[in-house]
Amino acid sequence: MTMTDLEMLEYAVKAAGYLNWSWVENYIFVETGSSRGAMGYYWNPLTDSKDALELAIQLNILINPD
Repeated sequence: MTMTDLEMLEYAVKAAGYLNWSWVENYIFVETGSSRGAMGYYWNPLTDSKDALELAIQLNILINPD
């Protein structure tokens, strides 16, 4: 079974523990404000290396450069 990118993103955002998020095109918008949609940022660890590294750290994934 092969997952789509959108399915992988949904599993990743849930694994990272984000509670308030929504879909915006091919990104996930993580909400950080007190009301839905007030403030936040776009998150996609499939295309953004910073997001991918932060996800790996949150999930305690060991990264071996070799």
